[in-house]
Amino acid sequence: MNHRTRGSDPLVRFFRPLSAVQAEYQYLRKVGDEWVVLREWSTDNGFVYVPENGEHGHFELSVSARKVGSDVEYDRYRKFTVLY
Repeated sequence: MNHRTRGSDPLVRFFRPLSAVQAEYQYLRKVGDEWVVLREWSTDNGFVYVPENGEHGHFELSVSARKVGSDVEYDRYRKFTVLY
């Protein structure tokens, strides 16, 4: 999935909850070959990402979701690329 945004607009994402289950979300960005955590697990499904230091270009982002209180790595995840 590709998304576009104007150069100064933050990237805002909202994800639907995992069915009727109370879920928590973790947001990541791929830097080189590694995934860097942008926000640790939270029940807030909204997230605003603004690239640092005036960076522009394509960014590979990911959101992981799991049931609240679970210790699994994730139940579901979604990766997407944005052009900023």
